[in-house]
Amino acid sequence: MNPLEYTQMKLIVGKINSKPKKDIFNLNDKKEWDCLKRSSKTFEACQQSALLGVFSLLGMKLEIEKVYKKSTKTSPLLNVRYIILNNEKIDIHNNVQSELDIAKQRCDSDKKWASRLIKRSMDAIAFSKLLEVAEKASIQCQMKKTRKAEFTIEMQKVKSFSTIINGFSYLLDKENIRDFGLAVNHYIVQKMAGSNRKTCISERIIYVQPNDFTILQLFKKYVMKTFNKLSAFTPVKSELLEYDGSCLEVKSFCSDSSIISDDIHKFTFTCQI
Repeated sequence: MNPLEYTQMKLIVGKINSKPKKDIFNLNDKKEWDCLKRSSKTFEACQQSALLGVFSLLGMKLEIEKVYKKSTKTSPLLNVRYIILNNEKIDIHNNVQSELDIAKQRCDSDKKWASRLIKRSMDAIAFSKLLEVAEKASIQCQMKKTRKAEFTIEMQKVKSFSTIINGFSYLLDKENIRDFGLAVNHYIVQKMAGSNRKTCISERIIYVQPNDFTILQLFKKYVMKTFNKLSAFTPVKSELLEYDGSCLEVKSFCSDSSIISDDIHKFTFTCQI
């Protein structure tokens, strides 16, 4: 073998060795990625349902279209048609449909999953409409930063939101949103049994009434219970939240909840809010 042939053989062997190997490691990566995607989709359903649950506790009536395609691995996003707030009927469904062209523009029509991408964008638009209703109802939402999507409108992610219910202030963090939202989602989906797509529109609609009793019990279980575990997080009347920002050092002073009076506990909660 002359030197030229030897050099050519080394190049060929090097190319073969450089090819990626399809082993179990790549398979595990895919499973982990799929799990992360399912977790993200479920949290999107949780944040939507948690917001709808708070809407009900604030006296709003919800009109929701039934979900027919259900997954065993993720919780579904709900198709909210109308929200009645202070005798005003807010048309969520038609407001979302009016922005269908925007969703189509973001999606490349030649893409294999064009319809799925458009549906993804419409879900993102629908949630943004719910956030607008939340703003009208004085629900303060703290948003997370999200990555930009190339072919869809980005779904906004809520980090926490605060509201006043029956004169008491509550701050729902990520865990509250996940647990309360998942329970509300399951409750609403259970109300959707007993019809199919061929029925008339009136039979494809379910209603969540203002101050729904079941949602109130779920709120007590997953949100109020969390506040009551530590007296420092006991809900306080909203007028106590008018705080000028002084004496914040009290927060560090209240680290040991076993020796602090109830009044100081309440004061600590107002600082954190």
